[in-house]
Amino acid sequence: MYTLLRYADLNGYPRRAGFIHVVYTPDVAARKPNPPASLPLELQVKAVVLAVELALEYRA
Repeated sequence: MYTLLRYADLNGYPRRAGFIHVVYTPDVAARKPNPPASLPLELQVKAVVLAVELALEYRA
């Protein structure tokens, strides 16, 4: 992703990009030693949809 963004920047191509890290769902996290952060899948989906919608509204 970063290579393509750099290429686009150097060559004057318009671009919009992003990365959204999602955490484990509680059932998966529970199987890990020292369970990491987790959120139910439904909440993660809502968060990602909202983040994408807001990113599409923003025009820099």
